[in-house]
Amino acid sequence: MRKLLASLFLLPGLCEAQSDVPSFNPDFNGDSCYTVQDLTHLLSLFGTCGIPPESGTFFPFSDVDSCYSAFDLIAFLPLFSTCYPVEIWACGDPVEFNGEDYHTAPIGDQCWFAQNLATELYRNGDTIPTVLDGNAWGISEDGATCIFGEGATGGGTFGEGDCFGFSPLGDACNELFSLKQFGRLYNFAAVTDSRGICPSGWKVPSDQDWTAMEEAIIDIHPDVLAVDILKSTNGWSYQDNGLNLVGFTANPGGHRHPAGMYYGAGLFTTWWSSTIDSLAPNPFIEYSWMRHIAVNSIEVIRGSNPINQGHSVRCIKE
Repeated sequence: MRKLLASLFLLPGLCEAQSDVPSFNPDFNGDSCYTVQDLTHLLSLFGTCGIPPESGTFFPFSDVDSCYSAFDLIAFLPLFSTCYPVEIWACGDPVEFNGEDYHTAPIGDQCWFAQNLATELYRNGDTIPTVLDGNAWGISEDGATCIFGEGATGGGTFGEGDCFGFSPLGDACNELFSLKQFGRLYNFAAVTDSRGICPSGWKVPSDQDWTAMEEAIIDIHPDVLAVDILKSTNGWSYQDNGLNLVGFTANPGGHRHPAGMYYGAGLFTTWWSSTIDSLAPNPFIEYSWMRHIAVNSIEVIRGSNPINQGHSVRCIKE
């Protein structure tokens, strides 16, 4: 055994590709290869028990006793001088979050989701409450979410009730259609909850983030209206579709009024920013800055809305 260990210390840390990250992964220095440094770290911990794995794919114990022992050394030896493949993510690649794959789009120096957020969970796995009752929606001080048309008592393009959709692609008051087409709607408390509504490394854009994106798309396509650069190529009422020139794919998902009514899917889309409007006119209601695009808009509208409305969310890379 001594000769074997001595020979291991003399071997170079070569990196020969391995098919998958093994369930036992003693990559202590995080370089994706098993080298002398990792072996030295493993031997220094011999006899230590009860130390949990640090994170992610780092599983330093080969045995269920959670101790560093000869079992770990025996499992380490076949891995020595090999590497496991590391996936390099780039903007434009999809992002998986809570069971959903989201397309992404590079715009200037930023990276944006190319779809509205559809998660029912915060980043830590806690559930975002689904509030369907119209009265409860407007007064909720906690995070809340819903799908356009979800729980509506009736509606349609011109029908009576509390849902009014205008999508040329289908019944926007049908929650299954709306979820697939528009994602979910959220109140501002969900957007700013410390548990995070976007994946790790992503955030809800600030008012400044939105402004920077608008400036970037105008620089990229100076002869095209910003709304046409962003709008999807289908789904807008009156055939007022866009060109989707930067892959942002702005779909008209409507919003939810503080009184609980759903309105405008097919006619407009509204996204939250994470920035409170400190100069809002009503001192009794907090307002947040948002962005709004509507049928026949000639510009992306920067507006300020009450925080108890329901709007779509796009995530941006931190």
